[in-house]
Amino acid sequence: MSSALQRERTQLSWERTAFSFMAVGILLGFRSGETLVQGHRVLAVVALLAAATAALVRRRRLGDPGAAVAPAPWAVALTGAVTAALGMACAVAVWW
Repeated sequence: MSSALQRERTQLSWERTAFSFMAVGILLGFRSGETLVQGHRVLAVVALLAAATAALVRRRRLGDPGAAVAPAPWAVALTGAVTAALGMACAVAVWW
């Protein structure tokens, strides 16, 4: 039973991460009342690529329903780094 719950928590966390990246990309793409500058387009594309990558990582890690979920420290570290970099870039873009 705990394996099934672990699997579900892992799936939900990767989906939540992908949706968050997607939301950032969409919000950057549809800034109301302002023209979209090149930097915002780049950030929107990076956020959407990060969303696709998170969805692919989820699919790869949870591909076999019978197997246990193996730890993936590289995926967590990379996702954290992309999140921090995207957050800093968005903060700079808002003030720019």
